[in-house]
Amino acid sequence: MRNILIAKKDHCIIIVGDSLSKDCATNMKSYLSNNYRVQGLVKPGTCLDILTKVAINVIKNLTKNDLLILWSGAKDVAKNDRYYESIQVYGRLC
Repeated sequence: MRNILIAKKDHCIIIVGDSLSKDCATNMKSYLSNNYRVQGLVKPGTCLDILTKVAINVIKNLTKNDLLILWSGAKDVAKNDRYYESIQVYGRLC
């Protein structure tokens, strides 16, 4: 997997998720100052275990001032109610 380059900003927020996270980074940017860099890595149809592996790779490039959001549920929604949990987490962040 390729490395994610982090721009020089005070804080970086990276959202790794399946199709449920589409447009989340764009929406989140509208609520934050220019001190934040927000990036979304959307992998439609991907299960949580694969998204976790991607997130582990991304974490290597982050600092203590940064945040990684792991958002899953489209493939796993039949197993439990992760979709609704994801929506609640997003609501609390905005």
